[in-house]
Amino acid sequence: MLHTKTAPILGLTAFLAFFGAAACDAGDKAEKPQPAAVSAPQPPAASAASESATVDGYSDIVLGDPKAPLEVVEYASMTCGHCADFNREVIPEFKRVYVDTGKAKYVMRHFVLNGPDLAASMIARCGATSPARYYGYVDLFLNRQAQWIPGWQAIGEPPQEATLAELALMAKMDLFVRPTGMARDKVEACLKNDALRTDLLRRRAEGVEQHQVKGTPTIFINDKLYEGAHTFDEFDKALRAAM
Repeated sequence: MLHTKTAPILGLTAFLAFFGAAACDAGDKAEKPQPAAVSAPQPPAASAASESATVDGYSDIVLGDPKAPLEVVEYASMTCGHCADFNREVIPEFKRVYVDTGKAKYVMRHFVLNGPDLAASMIARCGATSPARYYGYVDLFLNRQAQWIPGWQAIGEPPQEATLAELALMAKMDLFVRPTGMARDKVEACLKNDALRTDLLRRRAEGVEQHQVKGTPTIFINDKLYEGAHTFDEFDKALRAAM
């Protein structure tokens, strides 16, 4: 069940440099062709409310009926190859059979492992004008790891004084998310949001302290740890047993 060793929360430069050691073998995954079935979230309609809303990196974003009898919570990392596998091979069918029918609700909680993961998580939260749009960003980053992780790997050793926003632009994250309608200046502003960064790291720390999360993906069904295989058939058995 354990897929990634836990990364300590370090200073920003060390945290960014830690990428190679704690990416849940995303480096290996990034070298392989990845399916491009996922579509980028479409630009939202212009809205003063959505533009001015405070970005929250801590609260759960629920996909599905909040009153559904089953709750699936997944702690995941945007740079985790096993998370990407689960997102491609299990989550679509789970959504179709359980979420879309009102049987289950789904929550993905960020378990940030490294700087690239932090940047992707922040961008997804900044683009979350609705649950559907937020999970569109999650799909985009997980299912297309091969298209954005190499940009970070190409940076090599992070410059000592570089900020997360500067490194993300060096990695061309702004170009990767441009089709979603998020402009470069919004990406940069998002990655300079200290409160958002703190929220995400607090959520990660609570995962360790309160739920003993040690790696990604870690999945709970109605607060019970799922320890089965990462296939829909096995996941389906556990879901039916929990109903």
